[in-house]
Amino acid sequence: MGCRGERVSGSCGCKRGAISSIEYLARGAVLRGVPKADAELICHQQSAQDMWIAFVDKQTKPEYANYIFARQRLIANAYTTERNMNDWLHERQLYRNELLHYRSGVSDEEFAEILLGNVAQTHRDVVRQFSKHFDSGYQRSTPSSAQVMNALGADSELDARMDDPQQGLDISYALAGKKQGQQQDQQP
Repeated sequence: MGCRGERVSGSCGCKRGAISSIEYLARGAVLRGVPKADAELICHQQSAQDMWIAFVDKQTKPEYANYIFARQRLIANAYTTERNMNDWLHERQLYRNELLHYRSGVSDEEFAEILLGNVAQTHRDVVRQFSKHFDSGYQRSTPSSAQVMNALGADSELDARMDDPQQGLDISYALAGKKQGQQQDQQP
């Protein structure tokens, strides 16, 4: 019979008299409900506390490894211009939600900084506007992730319009008119 039967019968190598009744009760409580394969691994520990620690360590290692990989996918995935910004932002949000599954979420401020760090090469204006690391001497309020996501989406939409020949001309004329108006305002 398996470890549970040995524990009950006392034939697992531990002397029944050497184990106090409280320790014996604690061992039984730890082993109750534990899968048989896990019970066979942990029943050889010296005390119920050691059994519990061995079981928790065995169960949490894969969970922690999965958390590390999920966090890496969130942090180390820079945006490239070949991707659709909305799809990329949606993917980042899914990775953030995955971290909540591991009971270790990312704060709104940290998520905003992660987004800004991943778009630093393609959206410098947005990074300058929101990043607290860009100009440390300038006091600014901490941006929310929603503000950063909205700015990135709007900036990408503007870039897409500039790529469209007809809309690009309309935007170029609007920008030229704005610059011309600024020059006239500056002349005395």
